[in-house]
Amino acid sequence: DIDRLIHLDTDILSFGDFYEVEALLEDNVSATCGTSPHVAVMNRTDITSMAELIGKFYDGSFKFPEGTDLSNVSDMNFIAYLSPRLGWRNLHDLPIDGKIDHHLRSSNGYRMDHGLKSFEFVDGRPFATSKDSGQQDRFLFIHFQGSSKQHIAPFFRRAFGDSISV
Repeated sequence: DIDRLIHLDTDILSFGDFYEVEALLEDNVSATCGTSPHVAVMNRTDITSMAELIGKFYDGSFKFPEGTDLSNVSDMNFIAYLSPRLGWRNLHDLPIDGKIDHHLRSSNGYRMDHGLKSFEFVDGRPFATSKDSGQQDRFLFIHFQGSSKQHIAPFFRRAFGDSISV
């Protein structure tokens, strides 16, 4: 009985209102971050498809294609497999007031500081500066993948101070 599901990987910090993003998804379509499933929104049909695929994987009637990294089978594998096959939209293509970070340790065209995307915080909101244009862009979600997880608490404190325990 779930009509809509917002999926955030466990290593995502959200600095925005996801309803702003969801409102841009016409006709109740599903979407994810291109090739990376760390932020996704799913409609009822695609939630059902995901549940069926997971069931088939565990009953042995579905196997991922050869070459798929299954060292850590997780929701991410299933979303990455299903989303292009079901025609999910790319959240990066939506005209939202903010960016979705691919990975804290990847520049993606933004300035870096000590191997991390460099963020400034204004009123608890993270902004990164483009290397080429110098334009500052607001980020709605920051992805702390892998060894970057150690930076979650310090980023949270930079955004919100010590008033909240992490």
